[in-house]
Amino acid sequence: EAFWLSPRQAAAFTPHIEHLRLQEQMSRVKFDFETRLAPLTGGDAIVLAELIKERKAMILHFWSPWSPDCAAAMPDLSTTAASFEQHGIAVVSLVPHEPAALHDDARETLQPLGAKPPGAWAVDRAKDPLARLFRIQDVPVMVLLSNDGRVLFNGHPGDERLWAQLARLNPALLRPESGARQ
Repeated sequence: EAFWLSPRQAAAFTPHIEHLRLQEQMSRVKFDFETRLAPLTGGDAIVLAELIKERKAMILHFWSPWSPDCAAAMPDLSTTAASFEQHGIAVVSLVPHEPAALHDDARETLQPLGAKPPGAWAVDRAKDPLARLFRIQDVPVMVLLSNDGRVLFNGHPGDERLWAQLARLNPALLRPESGARQ
């Protein structure tokens, strides 16, 4: 589209066009919170409906321990997730189902966060992965879901649009200060 308007400026328009396309696709998604996920650290399946009960929204945080950005942001994510949960927003962090070796590395990445890091830590589904539903192409990504399953935000955790949506849900929720953003 932008190429036809001005071939020399197509590269500048591309991110905006991709964002608009993603927003359009996400406007058609109605998420089912009855979704069950395998916990990263073992135990019983995580039922998202149980996590969002009496909450305003849910954050799905897609990450990988093999991403330098994700690994570096873990301390900030822990602080942010604790703040989200205190303000009525459930947090579920997901790693891809495959490769299986990634799961061991993910558990190792979580160790510095303590025995019980904030939020739920899960493995995405093998069949119909949530990463496909939400068009995740890179990590880290946060998807903010309303308690009725609508997508309010889909993008990088550092994007100001995420924080604008969160402020609409709960004006008392402020972006935590840190040395680095996720």
